[in-house]
Amino acid sequence: MENQEKNSGCSGTTIFLVILSSICLLIIFINNDKPDSTKSNQQPEKKEWYEGGTLHKAKIWEWKQATEENKLATCGDFVAHTYKEVSLPKSVALKACINEACKGTTAADNLDVSEVAASCTILLQNMK
Repeated sequence: MENQEKNSGCSGTTIFLVILSSICLLIIFINNDKPDSTKSNQQPEKKEWYEGGTLHKAKIWEWKQATEENKLATCGDFVAHTYKEVSLPKSVALKACINEACKGTTAADNLDVSEVAASCTILLQNMK
């Protein structure tokens, strides 16, 4: 009789744990399906023009394939490091210079974007 009572206690505990686990999993799934309250009422965060550049260590052939936004953001970083300020006009001029330097030729395709940017920065400084 004692073994039967112990076994029924274990069975009750096991059933309780299974039900509790099921409830926890159900709550997790329900919460994952709900939109985050901080995101549901907001638009996706818009980046500034100088954020998100990824071409700092790229080759010119990668530069040629990149979006204009990525090019401008990368130039924004180059300008910020050179002049210690973010400047849209200087970034636009740098982007135009890099574009012009590699336009119509494949000779520069294996150069680093940073090398061409450095050369353009010197040219642009001397033009003023």
